[in-house]
Amino acid sequence: MDAPTFSYFHELMNLAIEAGDTRKTIEKFLALLRQQFVFDNVAVYLQEEGTNALEIVYARAMGRAKNAEADANWGETFASQVLAKGKLLVKTPDANASSDDRLSQAYLLGIPLHDDGLIGGALVFVRFGGPAY
Repeated sequence: MDAPTFSYFHELMNLAIEAGDTRKTIEKFLALLRQQFVFDNVAVYLQEEGTNALEIVYARAMGRAKNAEADANWGETFASQVLAKGKLLVKTPDANASSDDRLSQAYLLGIPLHDDGLIGGALVFVRFGGPAY
C-alpha cells in the first residue's frame, strides 16, 4: 500500500473511533469517505429485536439527486436482500432503465452489518447514473 492510501485509511479509522456526537462523527466519516469512494445516497438499516423488521436509522443524500433527499424506499428491499444472503451485494440498473433519467439508473452496494457475529443490519450506498460499483 502506498503512503497516501495508508494515510487516507488511517484518517478514516481515526474518525471511526472518534468519541463524541455519533451523528457528527458519521457525517465527517462519510464526507471523508466520499473523497475516494463516490456515492450519492447512503442509508443504514437495522433489524428490530423481536420482529426482525428493518428500521432505517440513518439516511443521507450527498451527491447527484441531492434535491430528492435520501429516500428509504430505494434501499429497503435491497437491504432485505443483503440481510437474507448475509454478504456484500451489488445491483445494477434494470436493462430497460431510461438513459435520459439518471435517477432511474441506480447502482446499489449493500454491506451486511454484524453484531457479535450475527447479521443485524445493512449499509446501503447508491450511485445514480454510474459508474458501476
